[in-house]
Amino acid sequence: MRRRGALRACRANWALFATHQAVEKALKAAIMTKNRRPPKTSDLTELYNELGGAEREAC
Repeated sequence: MRRRGALRACRANWALFATHQAVEKALKAAIMTKNRRPPKTSDLTELYNELGGAEREAC
């Protein structure tokens, strides 16, 4: 029983890691479309703000 739970947790961790990687790459690609060099970071918030995302949050 514990083994099955550990396997599910491992799959969930992998899914979250892969999702983070995909979002990071997408944000960096969006920055590059603006002819800017993306920062060397994996912080999604920083990458989003680099695109001007924080300014668009006023709703």
